[in-house]
Amino acid sequence: MDKIQKSEEGNTQISQDIQSEQKANQNTKLAEEQKIESLENEDLDKYSKEEIIKKYLFIKKENQVLRKQLNHNNDIKVNVTQNNSFNDSKKQKKEQKQNNKKENLFEIYQQQHYALKMSYVGINYQGLAYQQETENTVEEQLFKALEKTTLIKNRDNCNFTRSGRTDKGVSALGQVIGISLRTSVKIGENIDETENKLDYIKMLNSNLPDDIRILSCSKVESTFNARFDCQKRIYKYYFFENQMDTQRMKDAANLFLGEHDFRNFCKIDVLQTINYVRIIYQLDIEEVQSNFGTLDPRSKLYVATIQGSAFLWHQIRNMMAILFLVGKKQEDPSIVTELLDIQKNPSKPNYEMAPDYPLVLFDCLYNNVSFNYSGDQIKIYDHYLQIIQKKCIENQLYITTLNYLASNAQQFNNYNLIQNSLTSEEATLRNKKYQHLSKRQCAQSSEDTLKNLKGRKLDKFLIKQEKQINYQQKSEVEKNQLGSQDQSSEAKDIQE
Repeated sequence: MDKIQKSEEGNTQISQDIQSEQKANQNTKLAEEQKIESLENEDLDKYSKEEIIKKYLFIKKENQVLRKQLNHNNDIKVNVTQNNSFNDSKKQKKEQKQNNKKENLFEIYQQQHYALKMSYVGINYQGLAYQQETENTVEEQLFKALEKTTLIKNRDNCNFTRSGRTDKGVSALGQVIGISLRTSVKIGENIDETENKLDYIKMLNSNLPDDIRILSCSKVESTFNARFDCQKRIYKYYFFENQMDTQRMKDAANLFLGEHDFRNFCKIDVLQTINYVRIIYQLDIEEVQSNFGTLDPRSKLYVATIQGSAFLWHQIRNMMAILFLVGKKQEDPSIVTELLDIQKNPSKPNYEMAPDYPLVLFDCLYNNVSFNYSGDQIKIYDHYLQIIQKKCIENQLYITTLNYLASNAQQFNNYNLIQNSLTSEEATLRNKKYQHLSKRQCAQSSEDTLKNLKGRKLDKFLIKQEKQINYQQKSEVEKNQLGSQDQSSEAKDIQE
């Protein structure tokens, strides 16, 4: 590595020398031309024949020196070009050797499909999914680690699926991916009977950033799909009380439970989503920590736990935005029922969704998938503990500052800083004109959007619709087959 670095530094220096020499060559040619021109412009009648010959010989000698310098510079340029060509060739050979070694691994060892449970702090990333316009995504970091450890050939040939796509700023504790990985079992051996000695958790975590970790893995069938096989998804959304009425929020939250059409609680994208019906099994709001170490009553930390079958794009952040409006007493809890009634409200009123960073994909639940936690869990635990301790100390510095300001204001000025801040906040809310959702302009409905589709967008929608219909039909057939098998087993048990 040091040799390569030194070589690159040498090439950089040589390139700089070339630029300097090229500039010197230009100056040399210019000097030569100027001397010839000056000789031509001089009044030669003023000089004797001997003086003119002497001047000519002097200029000729100077030109010879300049030409030698020019030839020397050209020689350096040729050597540098050859050196760069040699280094490029050496680099290509090294890359080819690595690629051949990688190919040999996949010719020798079998692959096996796995479900990996992954956690990440999304605040520093542009989302989970790979994007062409940026490398700052969680999947980009994951695939770099997978390719570096030669656990996959490339991202196109590893049967990759994810349980859910989290947006920019959103974190996860239990994100699940399905992927085919290289094993230590050689081709020809029985993979079910031979032990796979590769520790995927340790290998990947050694090559991932500090805020991304593989928590556990499980061997699954090759047909496993992390998205479609997921039975339930659990999200958590953290927020501070900030003088909101949490009981009103809880009353409104209960109205979300059950099966509903959530088109007024998501971002409409008819090219990606056809069915807006989702099931909410649980939506609880609980206090996590009282006052969070400060004297200010607004610093009570709460968490909303939402469990559902699946979620639409920005669904939870839109649901939380409505709950916050209810908590601030700007809307009644019944607004949830109003927006869920798509006959009465076929399109979504314009409102700002809740921030991204407090949202966490807490867990993904599957049938017949048992995640195995390796001995590397101690390292993962210690790793996160160190991060938390550092963050806690940082938070405590701000908390101490808040308390210091409040106590000093009370002690020296007899001024209740906290109470005055609360009063000021209440006055701001009262004076701010609020327009109820029922009176706001609405976005275009999904039906109207579909009517306006043309060309490629319409073709894309029809293909998406056909795929979804085929998948639903396939799921129904599989359910019927499983039901028939269960009935046959029961009948057999009865006969026995």
